[in-house]
Amino acid sequence: MKETSRKGLLAVNTDAFSFEIGTSDGLAALRWRNKLAERNLDLGGGAELNVEVDSAKDRVWIQGWHTQAGDTEAVAADVERGFIQGYHRPDYPDILEHLSDESRWKPAPGLYSLTASGEDIHWQWARTRVFLPESFRGEQLTFTLGGFGVGDFRHTRVFLNGELLGERDVEGRWFEPGTYVLRPEHSLYEKVRFGQVNILALQLGGAICRNLRLCEVDPAGTYHWPYPHVLQPAYFQHIEAGDSPLQSLTFNAASVTAPNDTEPPPSPLRNGGGSGTPLPNPLRNGGGRGRCSAGE
Repeated sequence: MKETSRKGLLAVNTDAFSFEIGTSDGLAALRWRNKLAERNLDLGGGAELNVEVDSAKDRVWIQGWHTQAGDTEAVAADVERGFIQGYHRPDYPDILEHLSDESRWKPAPGLYSLTASGEDIHWQWARTRVFLPESFRGEQLTFTLGGFGVGDFRHTRVFLNGELLGERDVEGRWFEPGTYVLRPEHSLYEKVRFGQVNILALQLGGAICRNLRLCEVDPAGTYHWPYPHVLQPAYFQHIEAGDSPLQSLTFNAASVTAPNDTEPPPSPLRNGGGSGTPLPNPLRNGGGRGRCSAGE
């Protein structure tokens, strides 16, 4: 492995890959090149190393979701069947009354599991009860709900005791979990039941069940994320009390030390483990430059 650097750029090179890191403003992941597969990946310039310090005074984890499918079509959120029927309202017949009929409200191990059915259902609902201790009163409340891509949803609306707390719409492949801040001076703060149970309802639309690679090899959309109960995507769900619950630390490169310029070890991806010809790329047709399009 060799490391080279010039102003604002650090490159890590081997005979199998190269990795470029920007150093002008913190450490930013720029590009990754797989030399064996002849593929380049733009990493977007996000932070390569970042530490978040949790300074919340207290935290409550959100559990016990019960879910139900909504409209299959991508209708507007306010005219969607579940919203019209009042799934978000606290006076809607409570979850416990539906436990005898799990065909309606099904217990869910995690909200990521709602993406297991693929994208056939556009809108889905989740409801649960959350107890907020009296010690949270007067504190800023931060609701964190969401993931980073697969296992999350394009559209999220969060209702607390029947009132709209916030909504989130995301595009692309990578994003941060949604955060919804409720401060004491906000009118909705008066609706929070401290020392009691609160009703939290989510209106979820556009399940993300395919990653970028799956879209490349299956442009027709036949398959989706496999085994969601085994390969569980991250989905954050908790409530923090206190101002600025998360603080970020960034890092800069102080110096770069290159290793001795010695012969690199044999690549295990070559025939026989030696320095022979690289193995054919199994992702190409016959090891050549195959391609995949919607018409193939």
